[in-house]
Amino acid sequence: MGAADQGGARISAARRLDLARLLHRLRTEAGMTQAELARAVGVSRPTVARYETWREPAGVLWRTARDLAVAAGGTDADVDQAVALVREDEGGWWDGHPGVPGWLGPLLAIEDRAAWTWTHATTWVPGLLQTEGYARATHRAQQPPVARTVAEEQVAARMRRQRVLERESRPMVVHAVIDEAVLHRHVGGPVVMRDQLAYLLAVAERPTVTVQIAPYRAGAATLAVGHLLLLGRARDPDIAYYEQRDGGRYIDAVDELGAAVAAYTAIRRRAASATESRALIESIWEAT
Repeated sequence: MGAADQGGARISAARRLDLARLLHRLRTEAGMTQAELARAVGVSRPTVARYETWREPAGVLWRTARDLAVAAGGTDADVDQAVALVREDEGGWWDGHPGVPGWLGPLLAIEDRAAWTWTHATTWVPGLLQTEGYARATHRAQQPPVARTVAEEQVAARMRRQRVLERESRPMVVHAVIDEAVLHRHVGGPVVMRDQLAYLLAVAERPTVTVQIAPYRAGAATLAVGHLLLLGRARDPDIAYYEQRDGGRYIDAVDELGAAVAAYTAIRRRAASATESRALIESIWEAT
């Protein structure tokens, strides 16, 4: 990798994902190995591999993206797309935001462009469906604890993230399966929790939001998957994301995405219907 590539543009994860998939598709359709394409363009094989990997943090050059697309036999439209993906990125609100850790930025970039998300929550109410009070309680409960100012920046970022639900032309379509235990856990105390439960009932009235509860009777199968998000712009998901304590695991391989979809589908089938789930949330709200 040359110094020029090191100083290339740092484009968003969403654009980087599109670029990686475009260049990988062109190369495989051409029947070329990474080494063969590298020789054709005059770059190293690791450079080709880097341009086909969306999570690589180093910058990219539009000229290199163009040359890779041309050498792999891309059409004029393919080449133009490769160049545009590098040259027309203005960044997003999450870039440099003090409440967004580095590992979360790629998820927010992809979420910002996604048409839909499926989420399975076993510990917290999904971030897109949290009230401000609930979000504040989750961030103040971090271990090790963070300064109050840091927690407030994180809360602000979570609230800003929820604007995808309010997009005028294409609001995010959300399907959430929430473990019943999440509803019983008094995050922030009973007042905060009652507000959160009431908000779940309200937001589930939207035509773009579906909330299902995985009741205790669903057994252990729903817990085996963990906290999972799937995000997509078309019918198939772009990525899956498994949330972990200090970060997350991103999945973009076709076979692994298929497994994640199958796991979520199985959980959804075990969950109560939307109508039954509403009744369950109401009963827990009344008892809180």
